[in-house]
Amino acid sequence: MSKTLVADAILAFPGAADYSTNRGFFVRFDGTADRVAIVATPASQRPLGVIVDGQPTTGQNSIALSGSGLVVKVKCAASAGTINPGTLLQLNTTTLGTVSADAGSGGRVIVAKALETGANDALIDAILLTETVLT
Repeated sequence: MSKTLVADAILAFPGAADYSTNRGFFVRFDGTADRVAIVATPASQRPLGVIVDGQPTTGQNSIALSGSGLVVKVKCAASAGTINPGTLLQLNTTTLGTVSADAGSGGRVIVAKALETGANDALIDAILLTETVLT
């Protein structure tokens, strides 16, 4: 029996910290052989995906993979800018793992497209895109 797209696009990974309150945060691998997820940094690093179900350090976090096209909740930064349906979202440069409206220029990592209006610190529906590093 083959897996469904959703099963293939959401995988479990241990976390470097307690991520039980980090739903919607983007993560990347920590660089070790253990494939541990850590909150993503914005400086041209491609994220693994976004936490859909965070767990304490002893648990396995459910991560929706970047580029999967899944609709998930993403966490807006404290200063997210103007987010409307269709706005491209980039990793925020100050609040790790969160998103803000695409600045339109400069170095940034585009990760999703908003499906609803976003507010500072909100969880909003967005489509996960293949992450794109722009300079």
